[in-house]
Amino acid sequence: MKDVYESRNCYRKATHMYPAPSHSQKKVKVLSKGKPEFERVYLKALQRSNRMVSDAELQELPHTFFYTMHKPAWEKRAYISEKLIQYLSKKKEPFKAIDLGCGNGWLAARMAEIQQSTIAAVDINLIELEQAARVFQHKNLELYYGDIFKNILSKGEWDYIILFDTISYFPNLVKLINRCREYLTAEGEIHILESPFYQEREIEKAQKETEAFYKELRSEEMMEFHHFHSKQDIQDFDYTYLYQPSRLKSIFNKKASNYPWIRITN
Repeated sequence: MKDVYESRNCYRKATHMYPAPSHSQKKVKVLSKGKPEFERVYLKALQRSNRMVSDAELQELPHTFFYTMHKPAWEKRAYISEKLIQYLSKKKEPFKAIDLGCGNGWLAARMAEIQQSTIAAVDINLIELEQAARVFQHKNLELYYGDIFKNILSKGEWDYIILFDTISYFPNLVKLINRCREYLTAEGEIHILESPFYQEREIEKAQKETEAFYKELRSEEMMEFHHFHSKQDIQDFDYTYLYQPSRLKSIFNKKASNYPWIRITN
């Protein structure tokens, strides 16, 4: 785990204003081995793209009280995440949800504000999970460091699995969805948000644009971990579009998401 510790030191150096964690704060539960090479490369790209946030900023996300180059993107995340919270809030009975690829836990924390919810925030990025542990103290929110393809949580017990801006880090979307379904109840749902789906003819162009982006960041290694999925990847599942972007929506609402919201039922 040498790479993880090096990344952690780099992260804390860049965020020296963070308060030291107290012993009373929620801890991250380590459930399986992670992927230290991915974690090292991802954290480097995160830092070089100025996407790390302070604890104070994290408490406010998805709303930002500072103007940053990423403010427009966060406004779009705020727009679609609010719709997700409204959707989940309509469930009258208690529910359990997994925020898979939760990052620093901002969305999981918002979900935990829904009464009678139990939220598991799962990632293989220990640095951001530790930040979530410092910032969020919800009793119904647990933070887990673990690989979803390991037996890290109880199967057949979860009502929702949320994949928010995360499927690009999984090479095989069909395999991921089938794995998630094992964790769901019979009536469970997978929700995919803030993730691009390409036509087959668009993938080569998207790859070149993403490669140029990482090259500019001097984080070319991320291309090994960035994957491109087409709409055909979900064609064999029972799915529904709960939101679809359009040019008209983007004209009249600059905060409208650029990506679809897809619900897959078990």
